[in-house]
Amino acid sequence: MKKIKTYIPVIILAFMMTATGMIKAQPEDNNTKTFLEQLACRQQDEEVAPLPFNTAQIASEVLFQRLEKEYFSNDEEQVAPLPPEVTQVAYNNALKKAWALASVVPEEPEVNDFSPVVKKFMTNNQKTLLVQTRKK
Repeated sequence: MKKIKTYIPVIILAFMMTATGMIKAQPEDNNTKTFLEQLACRQQDEEVAPLPFNTAQIASEVLFQRLEKEYFSNDEEQVAPLPPEVTQVAYNNALKKAWALASVVPEEPEVNDFSPVVKKFMTNNQKTLLVQTRKK
Protein backbone atom coordinates (compact mmCIF):
# COMPACT_ATOMS: atom_id res chain seq x y z
CA MET A 1 0.00 0.00 0.00
CA LYS A 2 2.90 2.30 0.74
CA LYS A 3 4.42 1.68 -2.67
CA ILE A 4 1.16 2.69 -4.39
CA LYS A 5 1.01 5.96 -2.43
CA THR A 6 4.53 6.85 -3.51
CA TYR A 7 3.94 6.02 -7.17
CA ILE A 8 0.70 8.04 -7.56
CA PRO A 9 2.39 11.49 -7.49
CA VAL A 10 5.05 10.23 -9.93
CA ILE A 11 2.39 8.94 -12.33
CA ILE A 12 0.44 12.23 -12.15
CA LEU A 13 3.63 14.20 -12.83
CA ALA A 14 4.40 12.00 -15.83
CA PHE A 15 0.89 12.50 -17.24
CA MET A 16 1.19 16.26 -16.84
CA MET A 17 4.54 16.35 -18.62
CA THR A 18 3.26 14.27 -21.54
CA ALA A 19 0.12 16.42 -21.82
CA THR A 20 2.23 19.59 -21.89
CA GLY A 21 4.45 18.10 -24.57
CA MET A 22 1.45 17.07 -26.66
CA ILE A 23 -0.06 20.58 -26.44
CA LYS A 24 3.23 22.18 -27.47
CA ALA A 25 3.55 19.75 -30.40
CA GLN A 26 0.24 20.90 -31.93
CA PRO A 27 0.67 22.84 -35.20
CA GLU A 28 0.07 26.58 -34.98
CA ASP A 29 -2.93 28.10 -36.69
CA ASN A 30 -1.48 30.61 -39.15
CA ASN A 31 -4.77 31.24 -40.93
CA THR A 32 -5.58 34.26 -38.79
CA LYS A 33 -2.18 35.82 -39.40
CA THR A 34 -2.40 35.41 -43.16
CA PHE A 35 -5.96 36.74 -43.22
CA LEU A 36 -4.99 39.86 -41.26
CA GLU A 37 -1.95 40.39 -43.50
CA GLN A 38 -4.09 40.11 -46.62
CA LEU A 39 -6.63 42.49 -45.15
CA ALA A 40 -3.93 45.03 -44.32
CA CYS A 41 -2.51 44.78 -47.85
CA ARG A 42 -5.93 45.37 -49.38
CA GLN A 43 -6.64 48.38 -47.20
CA GLN A 44 -3.39 50.08 -48.17
CA ASP A 45 -4.58 50.28 -51.77
CA GLU A 46 -7.78 52.08 -50.84
CA GLU A 47 -7.79 55.85 -50.98
CA VAL A 48 -9.33 57.70 -48.09
CA ALA A 49 -10.94 61.08 -48.56
CA PRO A 50 -9.36 63.89 -46.56
CA LEU A 51 -11.16 64.72 -43.34
CA PRO A 52 -13.42 67.78 -43.61
CA PHE A 53 -12.30 69.13 -40.24
CA ASN A 54 -9.04 69.99 -38.57
CA THR A 55 -8.21 67.16 -36.18
CA ALA A 56 -5.26 68.99 -34.67
CA GLN A 57 -7.49 71.88 -33.73
CA ILE A 58 -10.08 69.56 -32.18
CA ALA A 59 -7.41 67.70 -30.22
CA SER A 60 -5.93 70.95 -28.90
CA GLU A 61 -9.38 72.19 -27.90
CA VAL A 62 -10.07 68.96 -26.00
CA LEU A 63 -6.69 69.20 -24.28
CA PHE A 64 -7.35 72.81 -23.33
CA GLN A 65 -10.76 71.95 -21.90
CA ARG A 66 -9.28 69.11 -19.88
CA LEU A 67 -6.51 71.33 -18.52
CA GLU A 68 -8.98 74.07 -17.70
CA LYS A 69 -11.24 71.65 -15.89
CA GLU A 70 -8.44 70.05 -13.86
CA TYR A 71 -6.30 73.04 -12.97
CA PHE A 72 -8.20 76.29 -13.34
CA SER A 73 -11.69 75.44 -12.06
CA ASN A 74 -10.48 75.02 -8.46
CA ASP A 75 -9.40 78.66 -8.15
CA GLU A 76 -12.51 80.46 -6.96
CA GLU A 77 -12.37 84.21 -6.69
CA GLN A 78 -12.84 85.68 -3.26
CA VAL A 79 -15.67 88.19 -3.39
CA ALA A 80 -16.91 90.36 -0.56
CA PRO A 81 -20.39 89.36 0.60
CA LEU A 82 -23.28 91.56 -0.47
CA PRO A 83 -25.12 93.63 2.14
CA PRO A 84 -28.32 92.02 3.45
CA GLU A 85 -30.50 94.76 1.94
CA VAL A 86 -29.22 93.98 -1.55
CA THR A 87 -29.81 90.27 -1.14
CA GLN A 88 -33.33 90.96 0.18
CA VAL A 89 -34.14 93.21 -2.81
CA ALA A 90 -32.78 90.58 -5.22
CA TYR A 91 -34.81 87.88 -3.48
CA ASN A 92 -37.99 89.99 -3.66
CA ASN A 93 -37.46 90.70 -7.36
CA ALA A 94 -36.90 87.01 -8.09
CA LEU A 95 -40.00 86.17 -6.07
CA LYS A 96 -42.10 88.73 -8.00
CA LYS A 97 -40.88 87.34 -11.34
CA ALA A 98 -41.59 83.78 -10.26
CA TRP A 99 -45.04 84.76 -9.00
CA ALA A 100 -45.81 86.58 -12.24
CA LEU A 101 -44.79 83.52 -14.26
CA ALA A 102 -46.71 81.10 -12.05
CA SER A 103 -49.91 83.12 -11.67
CA VAL A 104 -50.54 83.80 -15.33
CA VAL A 105 -53.78 82.04 -16.10
CA PRO A 106 -55.22 82.40 -19.55
CA GLU A 107 -58.64 83.94 -19.52
CA GLU A 108 -61.36 81.58 -20.48
CA PRO A 109 -63.57 82.72 -23.29
CA GLU A 110 -66.95 83.85 -22.08
CA VAL A 111 -69.78 81.67 -23.19
CA ASN A 112 -72.30 83.96 -24.76
CA ASP A 113 -74.74 81.50 -26.21
CA PHE A 114 -77.36 81.70 -23.43
CA SER A 115 -80.75 83.00 -24.36
CA PRO A 116 -81.83 86.34 -22.88
CA VAL A 117 -84.42 84.58 -20.71
CA VAL A 118 -81.75 82.41 -19.07
CA LYS A 119 -79.49 85.44 -18.50
CA LYS A 120 -82.35 87.35 -16.88
CA PHE A 121 -83.17 84.38 -14.64
CA MET A 122 -79.50 84.08 -13.58
CA THR A 123 -79.25 87.77 -12.63
CA ASN A 124 -82.52 87.61 -10.69
CA ASN A 125 -81.34 84.46 -8.92
CA GLN A 126 -78.04 86.12 -7.95
CA LYS A 127 -79.93 89.15 -6.60
CA THR A 128 -82.22 87.00 -4.47
CA LEU A 129 -79.27 85.02 -3.11
CA LEU A 130 -77.48 88.28 -2.24
CA VAL A 131 -80.57 89.61 -0.45
CA GLN A 132 -80.90 86.35 1.51
CA THR A 133 -77.28 86.46 2.64
CA ARG A 134 -77.62 90.08 3.77
CA LYS A 135 -80.68 89.25 5.85
CA LYS A 136 -78.79 86.58 7.73
